[in-house]
Amino acid sequence: MSYADASFVGLIWKPFLWGFLICLIFVIGRVIYSRQHPPEQGVLCLAIETIGLSLPLIALAFVAGDLTGISRSPVVGTVVPAVLTFVGALEVYAVLVAGDNHTRDNKAAIGYSVFLFALLFFYGVETGAYSREFGNEGRLKTMSEQEHRIRAFRQNLGLPPDPPSWLWSLQQ
Repeated sequence: MSYADASFVGLIWKPFLWGFLICLIFVIGRVIYSRQHPPEQGVLCLAIETIGLSLPLIALAFVAGDLTGISRSPVVGTVVPAVLTFVGALEVYAVLVAGDNHTRDNKAAIGYSVFLFALLFFYGVETGAYSREFGNEGRLKTMSEQEHRIRAFRQNLGLPPDPPSWLWSLQQ
């Protein structure tokens, strides 16, 4: 497994864990509520539908939040309105497609979706900001180690340890 693979797995398992925990709480709450208002489908079907609804929301919310948090550009002014538009479109779509028969179930699904998206978007922003701020030390250490290896390599070739100034202009 490469470093990129391990980094991806290490980064993405936590939001899915949180998402499934929230999903479990929602399904338990829906089961308790269903004693008075039974759902049209069974509890297992409800759990599977909730998980199916959760997977893309977890991924989208966390990735958008993480990229927003890790970025130093004013991307927040673009991403947040896009996220709010997405949530509004999701609500309108769910209400219009469902019709009158599934309104109660759709209201719960819409509320759950918005709640899940908001929590994991916020979690992603925190994760990205943390990575940006506390990753600087590791980046500086890595750059220092690279500089040390390059200086040693140049000295082994009988060259001066500092690269010529024209070399730095090629990197920009």
